[in-house]
Amino acid sequence: MYGGARVNFIFNEIFSRCLNDINPIEGLTTNDIRTAIKNATGPKAALFVPEASFELLVKGQVNRLEDPSLQCVELVYDELQRIVSQLESRELLRFSNLKDRVVDVVNTMLNRYKVPTKDMISNLIKIELAFINTNHPDFVGGDGAITAILEKMAKQEADKQALANPNQQNAPPIPARTSSQPPSVKNTGAPVPQMPSQPGQPTQDGQQGFFNMFFGAKQTGPGGQPLSNPNQPMNIPSNPNKSNTSGYSKKVGSPTEKLSQVPVTIKPTNKPTDKENFETELIKHLLVSYFDIVRKNVKDLVPKSVMHFLVNASKEHIQNELVAYLYKEELFDHLLEESGAVAQKRDACKQMMDVLRKAHEILNEVRDFQIN
Repeated sequence: MYGGARVNFIFNEIFSRCLNDINPIEGLTTNDIRTAIKNATGPKAALFVPEASFELLVKGQVNRLEDPSLQCVELVYDELQRIVSQLESRELLRFSNLKDRVVDVVNTMLNRYKVPTKDMISNLIKIELAFINTNHPDFVGGDGAITAILEKMAKQEADKQALANPNQQNAPPIPARTSSQPPSVKNTGAPVPQMPSQPGQPTQDGQQGFFNMFFGAKQTGPGGQPLSNPNQPMNIPSNPNKSNTSGYSKKVGSPTEKLSQVPVTIKPTNKPTDKENFETELIKHLLVSYFDIVRKNVKDLVPKSVMHFLVNASKEHIQNELVAYLYKEELFDHLLEESGAVAQKRDACKQMMDVLRKAHEILNEVRDFQIN
């Protein structure tokens, strides 16, 4: 491959393949996502996944696209330098000083054009980080992600039931969705959780409904005991100090308790709940969807920026650069000085010409002598 073919290989094979191999959620563990969600909530627990946590995580992943993009600029820059160093015109081979000077001028020009090219690549990444466009037509969005997760959960549940009860494979099919089922969940063959009539009422299978599991909480009385009737008020003692067994009593003369300091980052320590597992899967779906959009933009804009700011700019201004730096009378004697190898070859050719000329003269004298 020569010239432009090698640059095209860098764009379409090396750079594009590197971006395709980047995993959108690589380096993000479940605890990292839980930590981001917990630190993005306000004074009270959020009913939905905080948008700030998604933006924080997606910006960290988009930043990973900058290094491969800058390396693409370096590869193209090295390729242009290689092309310049392999110039083999007769004039440049004859005058070594002129060739060295031409290579220096062109390399300086390429290095000067490489700076705005890298700045443009960095600005492209900063542009993507400046505004997370969740209204992009290719973005899956919250509704699409929730639907995909519910379908995945329903499929996994159906697979588990099929493995647990292999004899029920010939069971009659599950009837189509009725009006009581959520419209966003498709009929995948798995049982759909029923919606409870009241926030604390369990479903037919003895578990709470999906929306109650995701948004609601169990009502408990003192000591963590659940209330038999959610509307029943809690029985709190009128004077807690009179009871030695309550949590409100305090011994006289006991040392003052001190609160611990608030950590810089709040990390979850307990086992993830069903709600946190759902939020984690939702964040992962959103991250993958938006990262694919940004990756597609970067794969298209980086080669265009390199061609405009580096390759095409160098091709258009190389002649002006050479004339401005080399077309000077005080440099003619130095630039047009032949190399030592060429001078030796010329001297050897002159000596050979003299020898051949003398031989020719001798042959002519011998011929004239024989004739006479």
